Amino acid sequence: MEDIQDWLSKNGFQALAVIGFVFGMIGVVALARLEKLTKTLKAKGILEENHKGE
Repeated sequence: MEDIQDWLSKNGFQALAVIGFVFGMIGVVALARLEKLTKTLKAKGILEENHKGE
């Protein structure tokens, strides 16, 4: 267990940066999918054309 703690104490900020990058990329993918869904729903007439996201 000490090996993991040593590694985290030496590389903690790098690990946090990688985790932040991964969550950021997940957010970008989610935003792209949401935009595609909104466009599809507007094309099918389910959403009004002047619909604004909140």
